[in-house]
Amino acid sequence: MTTYERVFQKLQQFLFRTFTLPYSTIAAYQQLQGTLGLSEWEFTEAVVVLETHFGVVLPDEALTPRLTVGELCTLVSQQAGVPNR
Repeated sequence: MTTYERVFQKLQQFLFRTFTLPYSTIAAYQQLQGTLGLSEWEFTEAVVVLETHFGVVLPDEALTPRLTVGELCTLVSQQAGVPNR
């Protein structure tokens, strides 16, 4: 399983457990705050969960309201692969 796939799976699990979003409704092209309807606080919570789980810190300027599930997973994957951050 790739890092991207692990991030996507972790995000799906979090969104399902915390906000009861069914797995089938979470796709890479969907915006977290737009299509999925997360509030700014819920979005921040999802980002923090991923950062903590994967030991990364994402750049604030990349975390925009239009960020998609796939873009977030890519950001986390890229940061997780950077040695000595």
